[in-house]
Formats: sequence, structure tokens, C-alpha cells
Amino acid sequence: SAAYSDYANSGITGEANILFSSESQFPRSIETNLTLDIMGREINVFELGGRLEGFEYLMENVQNQLMDGFFDNKQRRNRNKSRMQAKLDNVKGSAFARILGNEIFYNRFQSLTQMTQLNLDPIDLLKQISMDHDYSFTHSMQFVDSSVTIPTSCGLPLTLAVNGTAVVDLQ
Repeated sequence: SAAYSDYANSGITGEANILFSSESQFPRSIETNLTLDIMGREINVFELGGRLEGFEYLMENVQNQLMDGFFDNKQRRNRNKSRMQAKLDNVKGSAFARILGNEIFYNRFQSLTQMTQLNLDPIDLLKQISMDHDYSFTHSMQFVDSSVTIPTSCGLPLTLAVNGTAVVDLQ
């Protein structure tokens, strides 16, 4: 969804994408994005996303364990334990976060145990960002681009041009 004001020459856009695989009923990839449009410039405020593979078997397993516990089906539970461990090791994916276009978090996991060890506490993430990383912001812009053509008495045009650029580099 988006909102824009011509009077203020600014707006905001929110976007969310959910991608499914034809092989699964669970989403394969999820992404969300918030962008500000201020004075004709777009600023990507934040972007969050993730991708999972093999998650459908995990959810199926949770459902089966709940049903086995409800009906107390021990024989079925024992038969599925060995298959379950092999399939759960196939769970893999990644997660990322970007603020103002800078990637502040990216993690990739190849198994369920790696996924459960992810530290997604927001306070710890903010501490890690402030201690471990140096950020730089560089922006170039052209603020003047003007030219004037003046005819001369000998018949050749005289062109005067003014170009002005600026670069901001913050570290």
C-alpha cells in the first residue's frame, strides 16, 4: 500500500511479498519493505525477509506428534522417529534485515539445530550493531545544471554552462 501527498511532495510505501513453492503449502520466502519518498528521493527505511526449505515436514511432524499424544499411538511414534530426524536435518534457510539500505543482519542455517541457535533478541542485535560495525553514508547530487546560448555578431553561438555538484560522505 502507498500514500502520497502532492502538496508536501512526499509519501510512504509499504510492501510485503510471500512466495510459495508448488511443492508445499507453506511459504518458501517472505519479505517486507518500508520506503519513504521525500522531495523526490526514495529512502528505504527498513527491509526484513527470510527463506525456508524443508519447513513443511517440520510442521507435519508437530501435527503428527500432537495426534500421537492424543491417541497414544506408541507404535507409530517409534516408527516415525528415525525418519523424522533425517528429514529435520534438511531444514535450511536464511534471514536478513536492512535499515536505510545497510544490511545489519544476515544469517544462513543448514539444519534445524542451527536455526534454533539464532539470536533474534532485538536488544542484543542493537548492541551488536553499535559495537561491531562502522557505517558510512555517501550521497552525490547535482544542484545546478543550467546553460544559456547567446547569438554573436559573427553568426556563431556562444554557450555558457554552469554545473554544480556536491558529495556528502559521513562515517
